[in-house]
Amino acid sequence: MSRPVDVSPTVHAPYDDAFFSEHRDGAYSSAAVVAPLIVDLIAPRRVIDVGCGTGTWLRVFSELGCDVLGVDGAYVPRGHLEIPSRLFIEQDLVYPLGLTGTWDLAISLEVAEHLPSSSAAAFADGLAGLAPVLLFSAAIPNQGGLQHLNEQWPAYWIEHFDDGRTRAAPRSPAALLEQGAGCRLSPTRSATQPAPRSSAATPRAARRRPSPSSRWRRSRPRRR
Repeated sequence: MSRPVDVSPTVHAPYDDAFFSEHRDGAYSSAAVVAPLIVDLIAPRRVIDVGCGTGTWLRVFSELGCDVLGVDGAYVPRGHLEIPSRLFIEQDLVYPLGLTGTWDLAISLEVAEHLPSSSAAAFADGLAGLAPVLLFSAAIPNQGGLQHLNEQWPAYWIEHFDDGRTRAAPRSPAALLEQGAGCRLSPTRSATQPAPRSSAATPRAARRRPSPSSRWRRSRPRRR
């Protein structure tokens, strides 16, 4: 259960069409590299993105055969969405998420730093309860950016997520998510999705490849 959060009136993010257009290409090029690696590692069937913006990352995951759902604020221009509008939930991320569901992967990339520090614990709690795997990044101190209110080192978020995991309640499908939960944007997995590997049939030398962490460092996600 999320802890109470005491915040000032909603922060109205100054994100306009130009902001999202500027970041779209970079976000897509990052997602096109990283998303297949994630699919290869954990084979998620259902993916939720909290702070999804126009849904660029979800677009790529849907192309890889995943069911997707995006969550973000009222400032997201609906005409720029890269996923069907029925798969987008409007939510003020300053306040506790209040979302439940059975997801294989939750995403939140370069979002948390845009929220006030008073929202950090509740935001982490909400993410921790959505899925067993979380793909997360947030701006570090002195990184700078549009309306960065809470730039922190990773240890700050790790502590919050550890706390959230211990409090996460059992999950059940919520009516709020039912509309998007069963929708598949692609009827079959894309041909670009890596096929399952059989370690018994693959020579050891052929299976050697850079670790996911090293490849991740070469393709740092961009969101905001």
